[in-house]
Amino acid sequence: MLKWAWLSTSLKEKQGVFGEFNQCFTFDSQIQSTMPRYGNLTDSLPSPSSSRKLHSEHDVYTYLDNLDKTQPDVCIFAFTNLTPGDNGKLPLPISRGLFERIIQDFNISTTFLNVFDTGLATYTSTVPSTSREDTKAWENAQFVIQQNKAYSAFSIALTFNIRTGKIRALLFGAETQVVLELFQYLSSMSPQPYGPMVIPAVTMELQARWFNITIKDCHDRVHSIEVATGMRQFNFLYEKKGASPQDWKSLDLISITRDLSSFLSRFAFLKLQAETGAYLVEQMAQTTELLIEKIHKEEGRRFDTDNQHDIISKLDDIRSWYLGMAARCRYLTERTTAQSQTVYCLVASQYNLTNIDIARESRNIAEESRRENEAMRAMAELSRRDNELMIQVAKDSRTVAIATARDSAAMQVIAAVTVLFLPATFTATFFSMSFFDFLDAERPRVSPWSWIYVLVTAILTVAIQLSWAVISKRKKEKLTQGIPGNLEP
Repeated sequence: MLKWAWLSTSLKEKQGVFGEFNQCFTFDSQIQSTMPRYGNLTDSLPSPSSSRKLHSEHDVYTYLDNLDKTQPDVCIFAFTNLTPGDNGKLPLPISRGLFERIIQDFNISTTFLNVFDTGLATYTSTVPSTSREDTKAWENAQFVIQQNKAYSAFSIALTFNIRTGKIRALLFGAETQVVLELFQYLSSMSPQPYGPMVIPAVTMELQARWFNITIKDCHDRVHSIEVATGMRQFNFLYEKKGASPQDWKSLDLISITRDLSSFLSRFAFLKLQAETGAYLVEQMAQTTELLIEKIHKEEGRRFDTDNQHDIISKLDDIRSWYLGMAARCRYLTERTTAQSQTVYCLVASQYNLTNIDIARESRNIAEESRRENEAMRAMAELSRRDNELMIQVAKDSRTVAIATARDSAAMQVIAAVTVLFLPATFTATFFSMSFFDFLDAERPRVSPWSWIYVLVTAILTVAIQLSWAVISKRKKEKLTQGIPGNLEP
């Protein structure tokens, strides 16, 4: 344990490290203790392994109590979070008391918390990095193997005893489906091959498979963007031509740019995972080689080294797989970068076409405005002429009004003179008639027929007034019939 003394264990005392229990999956099996060699890690044998799901911490405590009785060679505890997005983050889905009980029974160092909290790819062990004699280190070998923090990345702390072959492992950071797939893989190898790197090797192989699927999916999506933008114009017989140059104008280039940027970020992360994965696998292979040397030096050894050579072969395959994914991510990064530059050019071209369309429409609007201005100018000229005519009409109307006023004044004078002399004229005319005789001053005479004058005068007056009324009415009707509309109030 002195090898771990340089790591601080104070993280266990802090708040927010341990959280609410969700569920725990357990796996136990026996290891191969006989000498026959099996072909590879995936050879299927009669399975004495078992896995179960524990729904409460009480069930976990009960299971730990029974371990002293069952004594399986391999025992794994995997804790999963309630929310998949919380995998690989603190707080852990386990209470502090249960965590302390597990690390005590499994003899795991509490510094596993510090490694888990960093979220970085880590490989640490208490095994010497050389083949020097250190039997005690192998009798209680401790390992912490962790991939970079991701949606579902393993963080494994395990112990291994070289004499008994017993393995105890504690696992965090993986989602439920991933843990079940891991246990199914391990069950297919039962009895489990001997050695501490079997479980980490399986986890790294599973992660390589998931990463490869993700890379392939991103590759296909980048290819579809290249086809849509016309970048796949090759002369290969099996290569389909992309969109014609006219089609790219209707593409949503902003969304494509966003997708390409996300792919670049994704490829950078996958490249990091692939490179660190290759490093972790290389360290696991070196540890396995040290174990082979140690087994050869053991007297009355219980286990054969053939399985260890199979493990090294498997680790070499996995390492080459990770290196291949890292190279593919570098290639796809360069390819996506080139595609991004092409899309930027298309965006600029699209903006230029938009500006041209805007300029064309602006010119049309300006032409329409010019025509409207000319029409308005013509209307203004017509209005000016109408105003001149109205002024002239007004002047003529003023002249007529002045002449009418003069005629009216003259008529008023005539009417005034007529009214002034009319009584005198009537009196002179009336008394000058033969109905009156004023020559004899002593005996003036009035004719008894004077009533005839009054009667005739009255009849003529009424007849003239009636004739004037009838004639005026007819003339008015003729005037109203010649004018459209009814002008009467």
